[in-house]
Amino acid sequence: MSEQEILEETPAARKKRLKDEEAWLERDDKALNLIFMYVNDLVLRKLDKCTTAAKAWETLDRLYLAKTLPNRVHSQLKVYSFKMHDSKSIDQNVDDFTRLVADLGNLSIEIPEEVQAILLLNSLPSRYDQLKETLKYSREGIKMEEVDSAARSKESEFRDMPSSRSNDGEGHYVRGREETRSFKPGKGKQNHKSRSKSRDGKRVCWICGKEGHFKKQCYKWLERNKGKSFSQDNGEASLARDDAKDLLGLVAQEVNLSQGISNGDE
Repeated sequence: MSEQEILEETPAARKKRLKDEEAWLERDDKALNLIFMYVNDLVLRKLDKCTTAAKAWETLDRLYLAKTLPNRVHSQLKVYSFKMHDSKSIDQNVDDFTRLVADLGNLSIEIPEEVQAILLLNSLPSRYDQLKETLKYSREGIKMEEVDSAARSKESEFRDMPSSRSNDGEGHYVRGREETRSFKPGKGKQNHKSRSKSRDGKRVCWICGKEGHFKKQCYKWLERNKGKSFSQDNGEASLARDDAKDLLGLVAQEVNLSQGISNGDE
């Protein structure tokens, strides 16, 4: 109001004006406190001289909402290249996506809803490929809500299903071969940490009984398996049989060594 209008206003109008100004100042103070509450200390120091919410908001726009070309390009690339993370839930991923779209809106860049739905659908992890195909070919149009709802339903199905990864891990653990094995020939006997070492620590071939090489370097073993070709399954079965023979050889040698030591002591 101009100075002339203030002088000419009636007492009732002045009272109403002062009351309105007081209410406005109260609302502005609350808004400014909310801004201060939700920014970190680094940003808060940059708002130290702002006395109104409008001034604080203007400062934030100038510092963090630059509408330059590089910023617009970067923000759009983040949206169009968005991919969901398996470590997050569907709700968390959708929230990340909508936040990126909102940032573009603050830069006066609007993305049509159907394009948003297509981008969100394309960002689903590979295990949702069947859902992608279903939503892509089963209707004429697509919306964000439909993609969100369908993805959350599929996520619930995955959560209720047995974990295929854990089953695969257990299968590999059962079929895998251990590099070192321990065997207890009897009570009071010391465990052996390797199937390729004798009692005195030397390498022993269980095929020919000689020291200094492994079974796979033994000329007798090479001669026996010369010219043989195995499929993958047969090869695994052959390795298992060879391991069993090695174990029997280890037991036999331990028994012979024990008997020899006992006879020597007598």
